[in-house]
Amino acid sequence: MKKINLLFFAMASVFFYGCDDEFTEKDALEAQRQIDVAIYVFNRSAGDRTPVTGATVTLAQGGESRQVTTDESGVALFPGAQIGGYVYRIEAEGFTAVYGSDDFS
Repeated sequence: MKKINLLFFAMASVFFYGCDDEFTEKDALEAQRQIDVAIYVFNRSAGDRTPVTGATVTLAQGGESRQVTTDESGVALFPGAQIGGYVYRIEAEGFTAVYGSDDFS
């Protein structure tokens, strides 16, 4: 079976609120803990890192999990994720499943 591999990208989310909104200090602290996580899934057997479209990527943290399918670029995007450790699983037809953990702190 072919093998898939992945690259993680974590991007800080930035939120702007007007003066009229009721934005508390707690809201500000919570927003600072949020990041956007993009996972690029590619065919490890291909030397040119061909993206894998339609792979199912599951990202779990703290008893919650989210599942996303990779787009035509091989990217699964998890917006508004929390900073911290994650467990992931990637499955695609015709490929060996990949699973493991990472820490975005």
